[in-house]
This record gives sequence, structure tokens and C-alpha cells, in this order.
Amino acid sequence: PDSEISYQERLRLFNLQRSQWTDYNSALISKGGGVFSRFAKEISLSPEIRAALNIPDEIPKAINGEQLISHILKANVDLLWNGGIGTYVKSTFESNADVADGTNDQVRVSADQLRCKIFAEGGNLGITQLGRIQFANLGGRINTDAIDNSGGVALSDNEVNLKILFSSLVANKKLSIEDRNVLLKEIEPDVIEKVLVHNRNHALLLTLAERRSKINIQYFASLIGEVSKRGYIDRQIEFLPDNQELSERASRREGLCRPELAICVSAVKLWVKDEILNTNLPDDSLLNRYLLQYFPAKVRDKYEKAILKHPLSRYLIATQITNELVDSFGITFVHRMCVAHSARPVDVVKCALAAEEILKLSSIKQEAKQFDNYENNKIYLKLRLRVNKALRNATAWLLSRHGLTLKLEEIVQAYGKSYDTLLAHADELFHGKDNDDYLEQLAIYQGQGLSDETARSFALFWRVQQIFEMLWTSKQTGKKPDLVAKIFTQITDTLDIRGLREAAENTIPDNKWESELLASTGDEARRAISDLTCQLIAARFTEDNLIKKSILDSDSYEQYRN
Repeated sequence: PDSEISYQERLRLFNLQRSQWTDYNSALISKGGGVFSRFAKEISLSPEIRAALNIPDEIPKAINGEQLISHILKANVDLLWNGGIGTYVKSTFESNADVADGTNDQVRVSADQLRCKIFAEGGNLGITQLGRIQFANLGGRINTDAIDNSGGVALSDNEVNLKILFSSLVANKKLSIEDRNVLLKEIEPDVIEKVLVHNRNHALLLTLAERRSKINIQYFASLIGEVSKRGYIDRQIEFLPDNQELSERASRREGLCRPELAICVSAVKLWVKDEILNTNLPDDSLLNRYLLQYFPAKVRDKYEKAILKHPLSRYLIATQITNELVDSFGITFVHRMCVAHSARPVDVVKCALAAEEILKLSSIKQEAKQFDNYENNKIYLKLRLRVNKALRNATAWLLSRHGLTLKLEEIVQAYGKSYDTLLAHADELFHGKDNDDYLEQLAIYQGQGLSDETARSFALFWRVQQIFEMLWTSKQTGKKPDLVAKIFTQITDTLDIRGLREAAENTIPDNKWESELLASTGDEARRAISDLTCQLIAARFTEDNLIKKSILDSDSYEQYRN
């Protein structure tokens, strides 16, 4: 059909007070098409219908309405959009009785019969969870109904929270009903765009999780076990693989599919949000920006004080933080940090928020969005993965140094300005092989068209834990970061720590204990370099030859080499 003509006709029907499909202007229907009743006993299949639906020659010239629906479901198309009520697709392992939707038994097909590339669920439970999993494993692109329907839920939530805010303003005579209605109309585009961004973030989250689960499925196995133990998920009801199946997938380099990952997303967000709400973290004034950013700019500009007094402020802050961390940095992020550093979820969240603030990741992610299109999608995904890794590593370092001792604001104050200064002079920071690596990274990101500051940020991300250790050592000694960096490089080169570091980074832990061992080993190595740097500075051994000589002459050097 002509999409523009059909859209205008459907719009006409939509605007009628009462309408049905038989009101469709038949003169606008393409040759061979028609409007047919599902319950028609006989529908003649025109050559155009047979061609459009790839109906085999052995199928009779006329079939009933429900048989035609089955052929529509099996059409060879790019996208099949399910927007109706009922379950139309199941797995080959399920019977119609298992589906428990007798109304659609005669039209339902199995997932292996679908020929569409993408199955989207505008309606609820258009396909069973086992059907989704089977379709995904056969190469189809599919999420879950909860993911595909999240726009409507998010829009409703925004509307409710706006009306709660406005009701207090109206009650206090600070906003009239008329002005409220005008304002609601004005902010409609902003709210819709915000919801669409949230949906795109969900899609990106699942895409990145698919990739990660093929490489590090043990992180996902550990996470599923944790949220199951806490009661946020039931593996049997949700058809999630058991540990044996996950182990077998790991050996085949297979990960979790999108429908499985979508279930994990829901469980993780509930868990993280509950953990945040059970602490005083949402009461930290530094996090008020998450509450303010929830509302459109026109509302923020006029009613900031009222927003900060919103009765659901703690819940909104916790929700915003959870969405930010999980959507931006991955399903396994919080749990992975908890396991590796024996930390509470709230400490992980605190350090992650501090790292995001210090590294200015919000603005960096915003600039990277210029590549979020069909032509540059691979570049965009690589940039996001690099940002995610930088945040994980920075969070890990902050947890090891300050996880239980400093408040969020104190961490940001301790490192924010000094990191800005270091970033501005990054080109003068490194020496030797470290400088070669930095310049190589910088050239890559500048070549992609990023701004100079953002390119420098990405070039520093490859050693973000080393950067934080330098900043800490600089504060302890009172020396500039470039001097500290020079000594760090000399120590690293002399002791050949770079090889050990790369080996550790390429090691994938099999269990909780290996995760903790890798994390603690890395922490100890960085602290040893920092301590040695402090000693060399105290002894005034800051020249290249003196640094190397003092290391080679030390009693512990031969022990280290052996």
C-alpha cells in the first residue's frame, strides 16, 4: 500500500466519533487488497495477497479469516508489529493449552515459523516468553512487551508526578488551573522526547549487554543468582537458564538473548532502587540535580523550590540514579563492583556517582551521541563501551580508597578540580611508553571528530585508575601531577609492571574469589607504586637516573625479580 495515503485514511477514521475498519474508503485500497473479517468463512486470495505474504502454491485459492491471519503472522517482512490483544506466537515446546489463550488457538503460530526480522510487541504478551527466546536464538530481533511498552508507562509516570507538583502549586495559589493546563500543553514535546530517550537507552542497554554476555557470561550468572536469592526474580517462572546451562553457553561463547536480558534489567533496577531508598543517599543535596532534571526545563526554571519539596522526591532521585547507572553502565555493573570489592550496593552507587561527576561523563556521553546513527553506530558503541569501562575502573579505585570513609560530596571535592587541571595539561603528563600509548589513543579520538577536551578524556580513560592514583599521590606529596607521572612511568618501566597489568586486565575471573583476588592485586600494585613514589620524592630522588638507580639498588628488587 501507499503509506502516505493509508496513513491519512487511518487518521480520518481515528478522528471519527465512531468508526470501524469497514468504514475504510475501498477506493484507496491497493489492487488485490481489501478489508476482511477475521471470522469470514472464505476469502479469495488475489495474486497480490499471495505474493505479499509469500503464500505457497499448495495453499487453496480461498481460505478463511483465521487462516489468513496465520499467513500474515508468517509473512516474510522486516518488522511484524503486534498491537492487538492476545498471544499470537508460542514456542515449538509449548502447546496451545500452555498458552492459555483459547481465543487465538486457531491463528497462533510457532516462533520457528516467523519470517520477520524484527518482532515488536505493542500489545501485552503478543508472544510467550519461551517464544521470544526461541525467536531470538533463531536470529530474530526481539525484546519483551515490557520493554516495547515502556514508553506508555513512562509517559504516565511523568504525567502523574507533574500533576502532584502542580496540585501543591495550585493549592498555594502560585499557579492557576488555566495556567497549569497551558503549561502542560507547552511541555508536552519535552516530556515525549524524554520518554523516547529513555526507550532508546533501554535498547542500547540490551544491545551492549548482549555483547558483554558473550564474553563475560559469568558476571551475568552471578548477578542472576544474586537477584534470585533476594527474591527479585524467579528463574523457573521467567525461563532463565540455570548455572549448568550458563556454563555450557560460556564454553560455546554464547551469551544471553535480549528477552532474557530484559528480565534481568527489571530485577536489577528494582534491587538497586530499593538499596538506595534504604539509605540516606537520596537526601544528599548534591543529588538534587537528578530530581530537577526529571522535570522539563520550563517547569524547573519557574518552580525549582517546589520541585525540591516534591513528596516523592526521594523515590524520583533513586529512580533517576538507578536508570542512569544501569542504562549507561550495564546490567551487571553494581553487582560486579559489590563482588569484586566486598562492598554494599549503596557504596558502589556513591562512588560511581562521584566518578561520573569527576570525569564529566554526562557531557562526554552527550557529545558521543553525534555518532548514534546508522552510519556511525559501531563508533558510537565503542565510545560507550570505553566510557563504561572508565566508570567501572574509576568506581573500583574510589571504592578501594574511599568507599566507606568519605561522603559523595567529599570525594568530588577531593578530586574534581585536580582532575580538571590534569586534563587541561594531559599532553605534558606522560613519559616513555605511557606517553606513546597516550598519543596513539589521542590521535584515534581526534580523528573521529571529537572535541580536543573530549578526545583527551578518552585518551586518559585507558589508565583511569593510574590517573586517580597519581592525583592521590600528588595530594599526599604536594607535588605536581606531571612529576608524579614521571616517577610512576620510571617505576612501571623498571619493574616491568606494564606486562603484569595487561595480563591482569585480560584475565576473566571464574568466580567471586577470583574477582576479589584480581581487584585486590591491582589495588596493592597501584598502592605499592604510589608508596614508592612518595618515598622517592621524600628522598628527593626525582631525576630519571636517580629514580632507576634507587630501585635497582634496593634490597627488595632482586626478591621482586625472582
